[in-house]
Amino acid sequence: MLNLNQKPKVKKISYRHKDFSKCPVCGNEFQREEMLTGGGRLIAGKLTDELRRLYDKNEKHGKVYPLAYLLVVCPKCLYAAYPKDVDKLTPAEIAKLSETGEARMNSLRKYFGDASFENDRDLLLGAASYLLAVDCYSHRGSSVAPQ
Repeated sequence: MLNLNQKPKVKKISYRHKDFSKCPVCGNEFQREEMLTGGGRLIAGKLTDELRRLYDKNEKHGKVYPLAYLLVVCPKCLYAAYPKDVDKLTPAEIAKLSETGEARMNSLRKYFGDASFENDRDLLLGAASYLLAVDCYSHRGSSVAPQ
């Protein structure tokens, strides 16, 4: 029998951690989003000349962009960093990142509209996370420069 109240199953690409992370800049507690692995989500395609892996479209999950999930972004102050660098902040870096939070929000609105990191990541939020990370890393010391 057909149930009209039943919602269609959505194929999940990411999940939120059960444990909350605390932003070292603003103190906001949030659940980090990470890409699920397995289940045939990523179909490896060709390697480019720069040795970057391309991924083919998946019939089950659609187009998946694994690089969109690499950075941790605080949805409140928009502090962004690679997971290994999130908590490695000096007091001076925290002060500078706190001062520039409004500028990051304005930049996000200017280039990405009403994008919110409370939503699940897509290509747009993935690109926004890198823009935010470039800004955040510019206020940090060379000991945490991305490699």
